Amino acid sequence: MNTVRLTSLSHGAGCACKLGPAELAQVLRHVPHVTDSALLVDASTKDDAAVYRLSDDRSAYGTSIVRNGAAIEVPTGSRGIRLQTGDEIVLGEARLKVKL
Repeated sequence: MNTVRLTSLSHGAGCACKLGPAELAQVLRHVPHVTDSALLVDASTKDDAAVYRLSDDRSAYGTSIVRNGAAIEVPTGSRGIRLQTGDEIVLGEARLKVKL
């Protein structure tokens, strides 16, 4: 059995290895378009991440993100907070754990 190191398949790391706009468009051409005003960054922006606005203006408890045990309030009317793996979204009394 031949061993192939994954690092041998890449010329760099991180941002240096991102696809250019034309190549990314080819990869994303089959991703369905989503119409949602809370989706701020998606495949249509040719970005490698998504940004979703979280807002809970009607909840008495508000919306917050729990990151490493500390609560981060999501300000009303803000563009939201970029989520990270392990974050917990607290919407009123409900909690959602994020895995990216």
